[in-house]
Amino acid sequence: MLFGSMFLLIIAIAVFVPVARAAVVINEACVNCIPQAVELYNTASSEADITGWYLDDNGGTTYITLGDMILPPNRCYVVEGSLNLNKSSPDSVRLFSSEAPPTSASAMLVDIYTYKSIPGMGKTFSRMPDGQDWATSEASLGYFNENGLSCLADPTPSPSPVPTLFPSPGLTPVSTPLPIIQPSSFSNIYISEIMPYPETGEPEWVELYNGNDFAVDLGGWYVDDAELAGSAPKKIEITIGPQEYAAVEMTTSMFNNDGDVVRLLDADKKEVDAVEFGPARLNKSFHRILFGEADMCLGSPTKNAANGSCAEPSSSPVRPTRLPTISLIATPPRLMVARAPGQQPVTASYQPFPTGTVLGSTTSIASPAETRDSPCRQLALLSVSYSSLGFWSFLIKLKRSLSVL
Repeated sequence: MLFGSMFLLIIAIAVFVPVARAAVVINEACVNCIPQAVELYNTASSEADITGWYLDDNGGTTYITLGDMILPPNRCYVVEGSLNLNKSSPDSVRLFSSEAPPTSASAMLVDIYTYKSIPGMGKTFSRMPDGQDWATSEASLGYFNENGLSCLADPTPSPSPVPTLFPSPGLTPVSTPLPIIQPSSFSNIYISEIMPYPETGEPEWVELYNGNDFAVDLGGWYVDDAELAGSAPKKIEITIGPQEYAAVEMTTSMFNNDGDVVRLLDADKKEVDAVEFGPARLNKSFHRILFGEADMCLGSPTKNAANGSCAEPSSSPVRPTRLPTISLIATPPRLMVARAPGQQPVTASYQPFPTGTVLGSTTSIASPAETRDSPCRQLALLSVSYSSLGFWSFLIKLKRSLSVL
């Protein structure tokens, strides 16, 4: 009887007490990444042992087996490797627990995301907010999709998975402080500075800027001049840290010193960024003034660093053009006064009006003859005087003659 009661109690506990299991989900999937990458996220408040779990596409024979990994609560884990996720047709990303591999009939599916088409270059499928609804967004593997802060465990365990066939060996995680993304294309990568006319023996170079919060591997991308200009694009191999600058040196001369176009192409040779510069000067570089705009200026080189100031200002600055104005202040011209033979020339001018005087209907202007005596006036008065004296002398003589008669 006692034994039967104990047995029923054990059965009741087994039935009514659920087994605690951490809710680990697929949080982000980058189909365009090289290699392809999947971010796992622990939504529970307790640790999750995901050692030996599996990642797979929809029904293939190639899958990835996770190594030793304890995922803390509210933390993420990025797995990179060949998942054979389709880029041109629908497919699924699947997460299985460690009970059995995906090829087994007893495999236990933990999470799955199915898509119809890829989201586009530089985009990923991601849950917004983390661990909840699916959407498409800029790639943020290793970072919370909502705020951009790192979601990796500290210290960060990150596996180095490789394509595996059943049966697959375990993978040993390694510590990686910052995930490096290598998509075929990506946004927020800019041409920052160009050195088209270096010193003799020095290479031309193009500086790039990574405007993202994570490092990017641009291996397989290209730097080119104007499209259809005749030269072949130069393949580059470079990794740029978050919000950092890195210069790519040209192995052969590429740019014209009298002006050219510089283009940045992704791994598919699609244009990501392009700028144009004018006539170059020896050992001067062209700086990008503002990312997102094409304007550049000439200045001293700041290779592998933030751009400095532009070249010294011009010695002949362009002055603003001013429209002619009409002044109400009278400014009469200079007048030449007639002179007698042998007399030195005399120049007369109007007296200037006091500052602020405005000519109006009630304003009178004195003529030069009224404001100043001149030699002409003096001669005229003298002539009139002589004439008057002669006339009066004639009258006196006439009167005397009549008296005699």
